[in-house]
Amino acid sequence: MKENKNLVGFLLIKKKESVENMTDEEFKTHVDALILNKLEEPKKMSKQCEIYWNEIVLHQYNFERENAEVEELRKLTKNDLVQFMRVEI
Repeated sequence: MKENKNLVGFLLIKKKESVENMTDEEFKTHVDALILNKLEEPKKMSKQCEIYWNEIVLHQYNFERENAEVEELRKLTKNDLVQFMRVEI
């Protein structure tokens, strides 16, 4: 168990370094790709059903979650993420 925690910590530190060393353009490319992924319509009706049921089971009822997340992603800057990672990791 201790090895797993050490590995997770190591991976998080490496990811933090990766974000810090990334250019603003690279960061924007990653964010844009994530936005496209979130806005993509599910290819199967069962996937859409799964998304809705997850909201119901968790008592969240935010059926427009992807759109809300996209709006927040559009506001996110590399500096915001780096500052968050410095505090949390």
